[in-house]
Formats: sequence, C-alpha cells, structure tokens
Amino acid sequence: MTRWVISKPALLALVGLFGVAALVYAAQTFNRKAESSISIAMGGKGGVDQWTIMDSKFHLLNVSTEKPMLLQERLEVTRRRGIEGELGKLEVTAWGAGKEPFDKKLWVIQDQGVFGGTAWGTFYISSNYGCCGAMDIHRAYDLKNGKYAFSYTEDPIRAQVYAESLNTKDTAHLTRYISFISVWAGEGYDYEKEFPQGVGELTLYDYEEGTVSDHLIVLYESEQGTGWEPLSLSKIVFVNPNAEKGENYVGVTCVFKGPRSKEAIKGCVKGFSVTLDFDGWKVVLPVEGDRFDLKNASVSHGLTLKRIPVRPAPAQGAGGTRGG
Repeated sequence: MTRWVISKPALLALVGLFGVAALVYAAQTFNRKAESSISIAMGGKGGVDQWTIMDSKFHLLNVSTEKPMLLQERLEVTRRRGIEGELGKLEVTAWGAGKEPFDKKLWVIQDQGVFGGTAWGTFYISSNYGCCGAMDIHRAYDLKNGKYAFSYTEDPIRAQVYAESLNTKDTAHLTRYISFISVWAGEGYDYEKEFPQGVGELTLYDYEEGTVSDHLIVLYESEQGTGWEPLSLSKIVFVNPNAEKGENYVGVTCVFKGPRSKEAIKGCVKGFSVTLDFDGWKVVLPVEGDRFDLKNASVSHGLTLKRIPVRPAPAQGAGGTRGG
C-alpha cells in the first residue's frame, strides 16, 4: 500500500493554493492490484509447444489536471513453436473519478493487438507486427471516449489550426491527423479486390468531432502491366512544416467571417499541403475546406487519387490477429 505523509506547512500551502478540496485529496489513498501470469504447454519429447503470457499494468494520465485518468491494461500474447507470429488479446479499461478516486469506468477498448501504449497525449495505440514480410499495423483509439479513430502503417502527421472570427470574438482550436495504410500492411487494408492497383489509403481525421473528414485511395498503374509490385510509401510529411517541431507537424491561422459555425470552422482547415513519397513517385496534396484538394494535387506519372466512402469502424476486438 502506498501512503503519502504531508507536513503541516505543506498542508497549509495546499489549502492556500487549491482550497478545501486539497484537504480531501491529501487525505485519500488509492490502491489497485492486477496480476500477471504465464502458461506453458510442454511438448511430448521435451521443449515448449506453446506459451501464453498475460501481463497487466497501469498508466496514469492527465496527472497535472483536475481529471486524471487511470488506464488498466491487460495484454495476453500466445506463441506456438514452429509458427511465425503471435496471437494477441488486448483489453484497456479507463477509470476516472466518481465518488472516490478512479471508481468510475469511462470506457473499454478490446483489440487483438500484441502490444499497446499511448501516443501524442490523445490516443491509445494497439499494434500488430506484420507477418511474413508484411508491414506492422497500428490502430488509434481516442482517449476521450475509447472509440476507434484510424489505422496506419506510417506515423501520422498532425495539423493544428487556430481559427478566429473577423466580426466576433469567437475562436476555435482545430486538430487534424493525416494517416496512411499501405497495401503491404499485414491487415487493415481491405481494398485489394475493389482496387487491384491500389498502393494504400489516406485518411484526414477530425479530432474534435471524432470523424473522418476525407478518405482517398492511391492507385498506381504500372507500365509493365500485369505482374507489377505495389509501390511502398517511404515518407509522408508536410510541404511547409513548422521548422521547430519537425516535418510531421504544421500550425496555421485562419480568419473567418461572422459567428462561429460548423461550416465556418471546416472552411478554416486549409493552407497546408502533404507530400507522399513512394520511393521517388510523389503526390503533393493540398488541404482545402477540410478535404483533400484533388483538383490542385500534383501527382507523378502512373499515380492517381480516388475519393471513396469511409467504411464503418471495425468491431471491438476485431483488430489484428497475428504478427511476425
């Protein structure tokens, strides 16, 4: 059991800074335990045929705010002798404060990832290794509500837009993530039959609304005709990133007319472009009005872009199945 001892001067300082509520939390302690285990199946002639490791751990988030969050992670991974890859079962439960610290269940993620963790302070990422030469696949779940957001094989890039009204004092801070799934992904890319020449899918994700703003398939028509191999994405970056934060981040400012509205806000998601580099074949794609601007895109010979509807999010627990 973990206990904190607070001296009288420190206690008075807490009350001075945070009021009477500090007395309540200073006097409270919180304890929770979780077990880990291993199960081993031995072979008839010695050696190990199969083993399963169940690991439990905790992550404490938002510790500097009034609403800290506790993530309880339970990961079960099974391996079999002679078979490449792993089978994963991941469950993440988020707890927040109710009547007592961390007694209120906020949401649960169930996925078949073989490892996981938080990223960018906004998502929980469940991942699977790519089997047999395939690429690793990662699935992002929103920490606000545990809902599936998007998948990717390359690290997403992030745009932040500060919007303000020309006529009123209305403002908005907007965040967009741009993610790419390669056709080489071990799982999660589901367009091989529909688009045989596809090399991957590109998603523009609205973080505030928790929805996909736009969704494209990148196609490659090889001059060799049949027997071609899909291109592999080597880089996804912003054309004019903010230098101090690297090429995976851009920040822009926008002024809109009239009061704040959904249409005005979406109209402000503009003023930046994305470069996709497929080992020399390139796509330079502007964003205008919270959508990819296909009309003004620059595309290397052989590549084409096609806007397609967004498919429903995968069912909970229907993520990865095995990795390498």
